[in-house]
Amino acid sequence: MKILLFNIILFFSSLAYSQTDTLKWQEFKYGDGSISSEGNFYNGQPEGEWRSYYPNHQLKSVGNWHFNKLEGIWIFFANNGDTTEVISYRSGLKNGWTKKYKNGILKTKTLFLNDQIVGLSYEYDNNYITEFPYKNSLKHGLAFKYDSTKKIIEVKEFKNGFMILKKSINKIINDSLKQGEWLSFYPNRKLHIEANYIHDTLDGYFREYDQNGQLLVNLLYKNGALDTTNYKPTQQKFIQTFYDNGNLKSEGYFNLDNLPIGLHVESSADQKLIHGILYNEEGVAIGKGILNQDHQKDGHWQFFYNNGDLQAEGDYKKNLRTKEWKFYREEGGLEQVGHYKSGLYSGEWILYYSDNQIFIKENYKKSKLDGLFEQFNEDGSLFVKGSYTEDLKDGDWWYYYPFMDIKEIYTNGEKTGKWQQTYKNGRLAFEGKYEANEPNGVHRTYYQNGNTKLLATYIYGSKEKIWTYYKSDGTELISYTYKNDELIKINGVRVKDLP
Repeated sequence: MKILLFNIILFFSSLAYSQTDTLKWQEFKYGDGSISSEGNFYNGQPEGEWRSYYPNHQLKSVGNWHFNKLEGIWIFFANNGDTTEVISYRSGLKNGWTKKYKNGILKTKTLFLNDQIVGLSYEYDNNYITEFPYKNSLKHGLAFKYDSTKKIIEVKEFKNGFMILKKSINKIINDSLKQGEWLSFYPNRKLHIEANYIHDTLDGYFREYDQNGQLLVNLLYKNGALDTTNYKPTQQKFIQTFYDNGNLKSEGYFNLDNLPIGLHVESSADQKLIHGILYNEEGVAIGKGILNQDHQKDGHWQFFYNNGDLQAEGDYKKNLRTKEWKFYREEGGLEQVGHYKSGLYSGEWILYYSDNQIFIKENYKKSKLDGLFEQFNEDGSLFVKGSYTEDLKDGDWWYYYPFMDIKEIYTNGEKTGKWQQTYKNGRLAFEGKYEANEPNGVHRTYYQNGNTKLLATYIYGSKEKIWTYYKSDGTELISYTYKNDELIKINGVRVKDLP
C-alpha cells in the first residue's frame, strides 16, 4: 500500500508542472543549490532516465519513466552509496524481481507480476537461504530453509500468510552423522522420502512417495536392520508401565537424558480411555489428546508452542483432522479458525488481525478455494470481494481502494470480460476488455471530471493503432502509434525521423 500511495503522489505531482510540447531537461535543487533530482520532461510529464540525490551529492535513486509511469529497472541507494533496493517495473507496476539489500548484501529477492507477489521468493541470512512460496501475495505452502550445501534444514508451512507448522530436519551431529528426522522433496514440493536416523543409523520407518503423494515404499528399521515386528516409535529407550491387572498404563520413548520424546501413550485401567502426549526432541510437550485403540489421534487434540502457550486445537478422526480447528498466535490471540473434512480444508475459514479484527473470510472444498472470498482492512471495511472455483478466480472481483473501486472479471482464473475502475464520485476511471488473460480491444482511462485521459487499443495483449493522451480539459496532449507492440510514431511523426 505504501508503494501504491507513493506512485499516486508522483503521478499527481507530475500533473502540477506546466505543459510543454518538447523534451526539456529539468533540475530540482536543495536550498544550498545542490541538485536533488534531474531528468527530462515531455509534455509536462517525466520521461526517460531520472536521478535523485542526497544532500551529500550521493546518488539516491536512478530509473526510467515512460508515459508517466515507472519503467524498467529502478535502483535505490543509501547515503553511503550502498545499494538498498532494485525494482523491476512495467507500466508502473512491479513486474519481475525486487531485490533488497542491507549494507550492500542481498537480503531478499521477491518475484512480482503486476504488483502481486507470485511463485517463489527468497530470504538470505549469511550462509542460509529460505525459499517461500506465495499465493495471492501471501505466503502459502511449504517453505524450505537451506544451508550452505543447499541441504534443507528447516520446513515451515504457511496458510494465507500465517505459519501453521515449523520444524527442523536433516540434522548432522559430530560433523558427519545423520540424526533425527530426514526429509527430501520433489520439485513440486511434495514429500519424496522420510526417514529417521540415530547416530547415522536408520531407526524407524523409511517411506518413499511418488510425486502425487502415493506411498511406494514402507519399511521399518531398527538399529540399521530391517524390522518386521510391530512398529514402535524411533527413539533411544522404549519404556512401558503396567497396571496390577497387567493392562498397559503407559508407553513411550526417552532419549539418553531420560527426556520423553515422540508420542507417549497413557491408558486407563480398563483400556477404554487412551490419551496421547506428543513431545519434541527437547522433551517439551507440544501436543496432547485422545487416541483410539490403534493409537491413532481420534478425538480432541491441543498443540502448544515451546513456551507452553496454545498453538492449535481441534478434532481428529483416525489421524485426519475433522470439524472445527482454531489456530493461535505465539504472542496470543486467535489467528484463524476453520473446518476440516477427512483431513482437507472444508467450508468457511476466517483469518484475523492481531487485534482480533477479521482479515480474510474464505471458503474451501477438498482443500481448494471454492466460493466467496472477502478481505478486510484493519478498520473492518471491505477491501476485496470475489469468488473462487477450484482454486481459480471466477466471476466478478472487486477491490475497494480509498481513491477508487476496481472491478475485475475472471473465468477459470483468466482475465475476461469488461473490467472497470470507478472513482469514489461514481465516475469511471478505467474500462476495457480482456480475453484469455490478455487486454483486447479499446481501453479507456478517465479523469475524475469524466473527460478521457487515455484512449488505447490492444489486440490480444499487443499495443496497436493510435494511443491518444488528453489533458483534463479534453484537448489532445500527445499521440503514439503502435504496430505489433512497437512504437512507430509520436504525434504522427515516425520515431526514426525524430531529432
